[in-house]
Amino acid sequence: MTIVMSETRKKQVEDFHVLAWTGYPKAFSRPNGAGHVPLKMGLVDDLRSAFPDIEKCVVEMFLDVYTSSESYQRKCSVPGTPRVGLNGEIRGRVTEGQAAAARRRLAKIATSKDTPAGEQICPKTGKIGYLTGGEALDNARRAMHGESENREASAFRCVHCSRFHWGHKKPWSFVPRAIRAEQGEIAHAC
Repeated sequence: MTIVMSETRKKQVEDFHVLAWTGYPKAFSRPNGAGHVPLKMGLVDDLRSAFPDIEKCVVEMFLDVYTSSESYQRKCSVPGTPRVGLNGEIRGRVTEGQAAAARRRLAKIATSKDTPAGEQICPKTGKIGYLTGGEALDNARRAMHGESENREASAFRCVHCSRFHWGHKKPWSFVPRAIRAEQGEIAHAC
């Protein structure tokens, strides 16, 4: 999973990773480091209790980013691997279904790394697809660097190709009207 966040929020999430690792090194890997272990289900509630002054969205974004990494998914791809709580105590095991889901995510990560740039064009919208929302926003900033008109770009996940695109309008505005009508998104006038 890829999370789209502002630079300020990204910094807050990175700072929280340092805080979580410092307080609970048996559960979390060092920032930008290896050593991931599968976390117990529902750990967000434990983190919220341990760090009540941290915004809920920062804790949730941190866990989303942390658990979507390739290293973490690799650890979760083996059924029976212990899941740990904040203090490193075993709080369950990876089930066969969870391991299969992790293997699918790993395959998706590997496929997206191997996809040449020319194949990243969405067949429905014609827009370039990016692996992450952050990558889409970075490319938007570079593309708009010299524009006299300062408009805020946003990133969104495409419903057709499952990649991220960027633009100035709502996501559906990039999908041709005929396609939206086919999918029932536009009410037909009588």
